[in-house]
Amino acid sequence: MALATRIKSCTRCSLRQGCTQVVLGRGDPTCKLWYVGEAPGREEDALGHCFVGRAGRLLNLLNIKVGIRCGYIDNLVKCRPPANRNPQQDEAETCTVWLKEQLNKHRPKVIVAMGRFSIGFFRGYDWGKTRSMAVTKEVFGYTEYGGHLVVATCHPAYLCRNSEAIPGFLSQLRLARSLYLKHGHK
Repeated sequence: MALATRIKSCTRCSLRQGCTQVVLGRGDPTCKLWYVGEAPGREEDALGHCFVGRAGRLLNLLNIKVGIRCGYIDNLVKCRPPANRNPQQDEAETCTVWLKEQLNKHRPKVIVAMGRFSIGFFRGYDWGKTRSMAVTKEVFGYTEYGGHLVVATCHPAYLCRNSEAIPGFLSQLRLARSLYLKHGHK
């Protein structure tokens, strides 16, 4: 059975009962530049694709601004948590099995980890540290995870509420673009 079909039929955790549908990523999964957020929101749950709301539109505009034209975007958790709350540890651990399988299949070279839970996953933080982590310039930069270069930054939804964080976000997108052009471009 195809990976996307298996993901869409998943019922491994309680999030599936409370959401409209499993939300799949969008874009070209064979592109070597990926973006990984945390969990789908209300609009994503309704439409079935991630980053289609306000934060996704802002991300698209900022990518254009720094010259990024290719990419695939997905989330750690594929189902919307109730009331857009943060994913819980057991939900994230259950769902990241799918993300790991996607990463093994498509082998992106550069991943932009957006938000503390995504950063925590790729940096191997324990859940308690991740829940209280502030995504500040001290967290920015990049690291390696299983052969992928992971650029850490805040979540685009944060930018919608805090426009003063946009310059730091743009800096991280430029870093991701540079790494992609150097290491991952086809």
